Amino acid sequence: MRSHSNSMMAAVLGLWVASIAPADAQAQDRNDFSQLQTTLKQNDKLTVTTESGMKIKGKMIEVSPAQIVLNSNGAPQQIPASRILKVQRKRNGVLLGALIGAGAGILPAVAISSYTNNEGGSSAWAAMPIGVGAAVGVGIDALLSKNRTVYQRNANQRVTLTPVVDRDRRGIRLALQF
Repeated sequence: MRSHSNSMMAAVLGLWVASIAPADAQAQDRNDFSQLQTTLKQNDKLTVTTESGMKIKGKMIEVSPAQIVLNSNGAPQQIPASRILKVQRKRNGVLLGALIGAGAGILPAVAISSYTNNEGGSSAWAAMPIGVGAAVGVGIDALLSKNRTVYQRNANQRVTLTPVVDRDRRGIRLALQF
């Protein structure tokens, strides 16, 4: 009986550690602009950063391989893909908070269950910390909304044109960076 209890405790502890470990949930390539058509949904809240550094915020109306159209300040604004450096989506991911909170409640639940079984009581209340942890996790995640980058142009490849105007010379300087 003792070895069964120890193996159960080890399994629960392993699940708890796995649930609170950070995981990379992004399976798509963030450098591929064409992937945005499957990633984004209409009315997603986006922040688009252009080559000039300007940040445009709005709700997405349409995305195509050539452009993103946002409803910004009540008017549609077309942003060509060639000018876009970064696209961020505002999301409230409450599911992850619920999982982390529930995972954090597993260890106290096992402790309460063990205690109530030793004292001859019912272990029905042992699941309470899991539910409370999940609720706290959902609450925290709902309050902490943040922008997640869904597209970022490869910063290693850049073409820069700079005007050169001087007393003795005029022209354009071209810089290629790979």
